[in-house]
Amino acid sequence: AGSALNLLQRGRDAIKALTIAQRLAGELGDEPLGRAADYQLAVATRIAGNPRGAREMLEALLRRIESAKPPDQLLRLRVLITMGGCAQDLGEPQAATTYYQQALEWSSEIGDLARIAFIHQGLGNAYRALGDHDAAAGHYQKALASAELGKDLVGVLIMRNALAVIAADAGRIEAAYEHVARAIEIARVSGPAAYLAHCYATRAEVALKARDVPLARSSAEAAIAAVAERGADADRAVAGATLVLAELDLREGDTAKAERRMRDVAAIYKSLDAKAELGDVLMRLSRSAKRRGDVRAAERYATQAYTVTSGCPRGPATRSERSERRARWGGCGERAAPNPGQDPRGPETQSFCWRSAAVSTFRSSSSVVTAPRPPGTGLSAAATADTLSTSTSPTIP
Repeated sequence: AGSALNLLQRGRDAIKALTIAQRLAGELGDEPLGRAADYQLAVATRIAGNPRGAREMLEALLRRIESAKPPDQLLRLRVLITMGGCAQDLGEPQAATTYYQQALEWSSEIGDLARIAFIHQGLGNAYRALGDHDAAAGHYQKALASAELGKDLVGVLIMRNALAVIAADAGRIEAAYEHVARAIEIARVSGPAAYLAHCYATRAEVALKARDVPLARSSAEAAIAAVAERGADADRAVAGATLVLAELDLREGDTAKAERRMRDVAAIYKSLDAKAELGDVLMRLSRSAKRRGDVRAAERYATQAYTVTSGCPRGPATRSERSERRARWGGCGERAAPNPGQDPRGPETQSFCWRSAAVSTFRSSSSVVTAPRPPGTGLSAAATADTLSTSTSPTIP
């Protein structure tokens, strides 16, 4: 039951069922069943919005797998893939590439097309976050080819969404629309509601970049309306769509409404421990406050952004990284298997965040991505805000 709930992206409900399964496996002394239950519990923890806790659980599980005689090679592969997703969720793309590369090495011995697709998707997400879009596109194409070969509709939809983000980043708007249209078509009939929400959020960002205000607004509203169950993926989709609506409010001169939306998004990212994305939204608030002449608020938001992102390698997330994380069902983890004792083909629970978890389709080409400076280091915090890119949206994500 817990694994099925993971498949439906209902992480909080899954945790309850899997905790019971974990206890029963311990009472029975069934170590393989216990490891499977532990893995699914880590997946549920990640889906529920706690990637840090999930990674700690997976690290402990990996040590147990490696000490088993013989080690469970398939479970080790699944753990490495999901650890890569957790690293992406936490804004650590370099660590994610390490996990995914290790998984790719092990996958050659197993030959599972579905998991090979997840690995390439995860590598694509990580390289996007690192700024290497050519490498990202190459891995996304490999992931799409593997998903199509394996007739994995959900994998195809995830990769179409990711390729829409890449195309939009490159200014190929028509190609982006084509990719996301196909993703939406599949998401309407396959996969959790959070996936459809991410696709609508991606279309909203593409439309915003294309200056199609009606489509951007209707798509963002559709993304929010599509969310039926709360969870990390659903929350990221809502955050991305809400940022599009905030951007539209700013363009229409309704600063107060835009800032309310941004504060709502900041609360979502704070609950997800998404520090890079939270820092980005705080800097957007800082810029908005500065434009309306409230220097004190601008300084306060910029200082908060610095505090939040001081441990992040690249500071606040760019729009592109936010979208990447929203898409993070693509390559960020495993779609849960129907039950802890079985391993049907291809059930990795991926967060729609490649975006991992945020689609940066409307980032200015002149954006500078650096961590905000602390107060008193040359530029004022409010002035520093002008050097940072703004909006973010997914898990593209």
